Amino acid sequence: MKFTTEHPNVIEDAIKKMEVKGKYLKDGGLLGGKLKDYFYCSLKDNTLSFWNGNTTFVVNYDVHVEGIEDGEFFGSISKMLAYMKKFKGETTFSVGDFVSVSDGSKRASIPKVVNHPDWEAIERIKGMLGHVVYQPTFDTLWHFGKSQFEGAFQMFGRDFQEAISLLELCRSGVYKLDFDGNECLLSSNSGIENSSVAPTLVQGTGEPATLEYSSPLHAFFDKDELINFYVKDAFPLLIVSHNKKVLKAPFMAGN
Repeated sequence: MKFTTEHPNVIEDAIKKMEVKGKYLKDGGLLGGKLKDYFYCSLKDNTLSFWNGNTTFVVNYDVHVEGIEDGEFFGSISKMLAYMKKFKGETTFSVGDFVSVSDGSKRASIPKVVNHPDWEAIERIKGMLGHVVYQPTFDTLWHFGKSQFEGAFQMFGRDFQEAISLLELCRSGVYKLDFDGNECLLSSNSGIENSSVAPTLVQGTGEPATLEYSSPLHAFFDKDELINFYVKDAFPLLIVSHNKKVLKAPFMAGN
């Protein structure tokens, strides 16, 4: 595997996003956390794809590079980030026994990892999302497995982030999404406190849907990007931007 890029900071951002840092629902309540310190990376032509996740939550970030030789590897997020901050300008990545990085004046050899502990689940979801692409307008409600999403809507990342930042104050860690075919209502209820937000949508289509989810999905996206939500009652939530995908299993009480 080998490629070059004039923007190693974009590679750094993609790897950093693989952590999905934020507030997670845990046994002790709503606490700071992140996904596991591993990622899978593959190069096909000029597209570098990063994946991370577990059995209920999978993320993908694609980056354009100048591909030289296709390939794949598993890496440590923290280890790669420590080195990526040091490289500027045109940078070459070559993956063999190690991940070799060079920008002409600086070089580093970074250890790979043998495997991702949740790779079996990630690989299965990766295959099920292979046909999904970003749509500026909704031409297709994607299939997932043997079922199909029934509704879709679009908003800016900043509106998603602002909505969840309010709902997090309730500290329930569970977010309810109600879509009526045209508008969306996001809400959270701890039993003592509750809040709701109707974020501004760019567009919406399809059938009404209601679902609940947890985890800081909003932290994966940038403020200025348009993001598409695909929904169905009590079904996984799919969110897609021009270069990112998130799939989150629905929250079920007691699980």
